[in-house]
Amino acid sequence: MKDFEASQHRENPPRKVENIFVESDAQRKPAENKKSENENAIANWPIEKIMRRLLREDKHFNQDIVYETLMKELPAEEIETKIMEDYMGCTGESIIDKVRQALGDDYVRLLIEPSIGTRVDELIVFAQIEAQEGKLPTPIELRRKFKESLGKKKVYRVATLTEQELQEIKQDGFLANYYRVRSEEEILQNEDGYESVEYNLSNLIGRVNIHAGGFASTKDSMLISTSDFPEMAQYAAFVQLKDDWQEREKTGQRLYSIPIEIDEFRNIRYGKYLPHHIKAEGTWHSNQKDIPYNDPGIESFVEFRISSENILTDEIRQIDTTQIPNFEFVPKGK
Repeated sequence: MKDFEASQHRENPPRKVENIFVESDAQRKPAENKKSENENAIANWPIEKIMRRLLREDKHFNQDIVYETLMKELPAEEIETKIMEDYMGCTGESIIDKVRQALGDDYVRLLIEPSIGTRVDELIVFAQIEAQEGKLPTPIELRRKFKESLGKKKVYRVATLTEQELQEIKQDGFLANYYRVRSEEEILQNEDGYESVEYNLSNLIGRVNIHAGGFASTKDSMLISTSDFPEMAQYAAFVQLKDDWQEREKTGQRLYSIPIEIDEFRNIRYGKYLPHHIKAEGTWHSNQKDIPYNDPGIESFVEFRISSENILTDEIRQIDTTQIPNFEFVPKGK
C-alpha cells in the first residue's frame, strides 16, 4: 500500500519499464506481441486507435463511453486477449468461462471493463435475476443496469496542496497521472509503445500493484487511488511525506482530506479476481481504528478522472498532521 497519491502535483521519477509487471510473460515489448512491422504503427493498435479517436472527441475521460465503445468495436479475439492480460492467464480464462457458460458468448465482452471483471460473480447473479423477471438484457443494457444497482459510494482521497492547487482541484477534479503529465498532442503523436494508451491500459493486476509499491512509478498510471476510510487515506499519504513535511509547509503546502461521492461501479476493488500482491491475514491497527487487512475498502481505484462534480467541496478539510493515526500491521493470531 504505497499510494494514495500523496500529492496531485508531485514530480514522479521515470518508470522502470523492466519491472512494471509482476509476471514475466507480461513484460513484453509492445512490438513483439503486435502485428508485423508494416502493420505495427502504434496509432493502429486496436485499443490505441479507438482511444485516440475518443481523445480527439474529448470523450476519453468518460468511462461509460470508453468501455461501451471498446465492447462494441473490438474484435472478439482482441477482447479475450485484453482480459487474459488483465487477469494474468488462468484467472482470465476462468472468468471468461464463467460468463460464457452462464450468459453466453456475447456477454464475454463486458469483462474488458475492470469494474465488471472484478465483480463477475455479482454480475452473473444480477443477470440471472433479470432473466427470471423477464428477458435477459443486451450486454450494454445489462452493464448499465448493473452499474445503477450498485448505487453511490463515499470515498476519500488525501492530497498535499497549496491554496491555489486546492482551488484547481475543486474546479477540475483529479486526473490520473497518465493524462495529467501529457498533453493531447503528445498522446496523439506518441511513437513509443511503453508510452501508449493501450500499453498503460493493459494488465490490470500489474497496474494496480504499481500503486501498492515496489514495481514502478505511478507516473503512467490510468488509476486514481481512494479509500473508504479517511484514517487510512491520511496515514498512507502522510507516511510518504513526513520526513520532509516541515519543508513542504514552508512552501505553502497543506494536507487535505477530500471526500468524493462516486458510482460504486467505478471503484475497482481488491478481491477474488484482483488479489493483493502480498498475501496476508491480520489487521491494520491504530489507536483510532482497526481495519481487516483484506478489507476491500482500504484502497480502491478509479479510472481516468474524478470529476469536480463528484467532490464534496463543503466537506473538504485540512488535516492536523499531529492527529494522523499510525497504523501497523498485526498478523492474525497475535
